[in-house]
Amino acid sequence: MADEPTLLSNRTSLTDSLVSRRTASRRSINNSELDESSGYIALELPSPGSGNFKTLVNGRTTEEALEKCKKEVLSPYQFFLRLLGWQPWIPSGGVVTSFKERGFKFLNVIYPIFVTCLLIAGYFTQFGACYSRDHPMYNIPNDSEAVRGRYCNSSNDLNPVTKRPFCSHAYSKYLFSDIIHFIGFLYGMYIFRWRENEELEMLMQKTFIQTGGGDLHYYLSQKKLSTAVQAIFYSGIAWIFVNFIASVLGLFGRLVDCTWTEPWRLGFVSWMDVASPVAMWILIVVMWIGFLAFDLVNIAVTVNYTTQCQLIIVLVRGLVQKVHDKTITLQNAIKEFHEAGKAVDALNRQMAIVISIMEFNFVSHSILCLHSFYVLRDSFDLLSNSHAEVLFIFSAVLDFILWTAIALFPVIQAARVTSACQSPIKTALEIRTRPFQYQETKDAEFDSFITFLNAQNKKAKLFRIPVVSHYLWALGAAAIFVLLLLVELEIINVDV
Repeated sequence: MADEPTLLSNRTSLTDSLVSRRTASRRSINNSELDESSGYIALELPSPGSGNFKTLVNGRTTEEALEKCKKEVLSPYQFFLRLLGWQPWIPSGGVVTSFKERGFKFLNVIYPIFVTCLLIAGYFTQFGACYSRDHPMYNIPNDSEAVRGRYCNSSNDLNPVTKRPFCSHAYSKYLFSDIIHFIGFLYGMYIFRWRENEELEMLMQKTFIQTGGGDLHYYLSQKKLSTAVQAIFYSGIAWIFVNFIASVLGLFGRLVDCTWTEPWRLGFVSWMDVASPVAMWILIVVMWIGFLAFDLVNIAVTVNYTTQCQLIIVLVRGLVQKVHDKTITLQNAIKEFHEAGKAVDALNRQMAIVISIMEFNFVSHSILCLHSFYVLRDSFDLLSNSHAEVLFIFSAVLDFILWTAIALFPVIQAARVTSACQSPIKTALEIRTRPFQYQETKDAEFDSFITFLNAQNKKAKLFRIPVVSHYLWALGAAAIFVLLLLVELEIINVDV
């Protein structure tokens, strides 16, 4: 049987190996952290004299755990970014010949230009059809059947002059929101393509290393972390799918409401009006593809931001749990909280700017969807088909839910990050008051730990404003009060 000095020497060599394999996290692991009861690093002790230790995370080696992270979470998201032209296409598998390499270089030059042109074409066709997904009936006139021809532009119009020469509310409804969306797209391309932002990948690897397998605390479980991150990603995919369905329903509502003899006449403005059904449907398909491109940009930005928020929450609260359980020393905890603070700073410096730009559109779309409920009642008497009424209502309900969700989710995640960053100081004060496991810890070490946490004081920011949960509750209460006041004053008429 190995004696005590030999076992201690083996443990010391294992610590040096772990530190060298995880230099990016700058974690200094000591003997007290290598206990199996810590829950995030399990040691498979060898038989005496073998001198062969193996680190397991969730039954896998560290490299296998990171590979699983990349395969299940990072790879699908990176493919998502390549679809937008935000990351270059790279050859996978097989021998990379010079011809294949030149082909991918050419593709990586042409493809971002193609995506950019597709977005611009989507902006123009949406404006040309005077169709907005957040308010499908916005441009229906409310006075006479003669001017109703501006909406359908069918061949049965009494006067061909009634074709609208220009789209109403063009600047406020289309031009402004499209410019904001395009700025967000270009800024995202700048961050991911030219600056080669890898904050999400590095943060995910760091958080995966901290977590472990088995039935652990929520913020220390690798399986639960993977499930949460995948849920965010696939929820974004579902949002794109459902929003596309809502767009199709709203568009068909306008087609159905127009004359049945020429249902293909969508009602494009005069400078985009065409005489051929084929040409008209080509414009409609381009507009639908443009909608998909819009949503890809929206979800790519939202998923990246909310995923980083979730990882920071797990990272910080996992560290708090380790401090509470004394599976990490206070000096090492200071280093880890400092690294977590850097992740919050990187979030506020890059992705928070992009999501703040996109939030203008998310909130405006949500408000316009709410407004559509108010105007639908006054517009139904102009509809010539009952099926159009059903399509408009269903489309409006879906749009309101979807745009409200995508507007609120980043804000909620930012508030959760701020709350998580405030939790270490609360735990430190609790431990300082009732030390229990820290009875042998010196007061000076406690005081330096608390001083560091007070000085760090990180908060997630949107629009360069710290997002705090009690501020959000106050803002929500004020919005409800103003809404009820407008109803009471009959500025908003809710009578049926």
